[in-house]
Amino acid sequence: MKYLSLLIINLFFLACGTNKQTAAMSQKDSLTGTYTISNQNNNKLLNQPLSLTFNSATRTVSGFSGCNRFTGSYTLHNESLTFGALATTRKLCQPELNNIEQQVLKHLEETASFIVNLDTVTLYNKQGEKLVTLHKNTEQTMKKNHTIKATYTAISRGYFLTVSYQNKTITYQTDRNKPAVTKELTETAYTTLNNLLEQINVPELPTLNAPSTAHQYDGAPGATLTINQNNQQYSTVTFDHNKPPHAIKALVSALIAYTEN
Repeated sequence: MKYLSLLIINLFFLACGTNKQTAAMSQKDSLTGTYTISNQNNNKLLNQPLSLTFNSATRTVSGFSGCNRFTGSYTLHNESLTFGALATTRKLCQPELNNIEQQVLKHLEETASFIVNLDTVTLYNKQGEKLVTLHKNTEQTMKKNHTIKATYTAISRGYFLTVSYQNKTITYQTDRNKPAVTKELTETAYTTLNNLLEQINVPELPTLNAPSTAHQYDGAPGATLTINQNNQQYSTVTFDHNKPPHAIKALVSALIAYTEN
């Protein structure tokens, strides 16, 4: 009986230790992944979404803050979360984007705690005031966008460009007489395009108005964006190349940028 009691006690403490290790592992991995930073009122000014990526293996973060990319470290303990000094690139942007960036970096600097609710993380300061909300880019979202095909085409008598995004690749052609080029996307680029697609109400593409129509009378390239989703195809009306409707401007700019690198 005495030995049985000792065995039960040992098993109890072993179980407690295992639970603590499991909790520690869960805590370590609880924030791992890439998030879109909510920024109500200012998102329309951005060419790509604000983002924040946690790497639990190295305890580092990286992301896009509105104008520049940033990197740094973070410390996580239970519900406490703090960020170390964040280093940024030194790109110059318009004042409105600089203001967004300063606000994002200030919020991260003031972060003291967080709460996770499914795929949403809310950051708070020391006073318990809400700073910003993060929305995780889930595997389900990635799989959904994996089946989407987005194609941008711009054509005139003397100009030709077509660029498509599908299955983590970019395929583009800049000359009618040359073969198309296909590039495999990095995880960062893949995440960026997925974020941009998430911000578009695809069924509304045909209803978007063209900001300008120079292609109708002065030979400027006419462009369209077509997105295939859920076995349905949605296309915009023709608009001037490099002057897309605002709702798709960020995605179009990103697609074109991949043909220039």
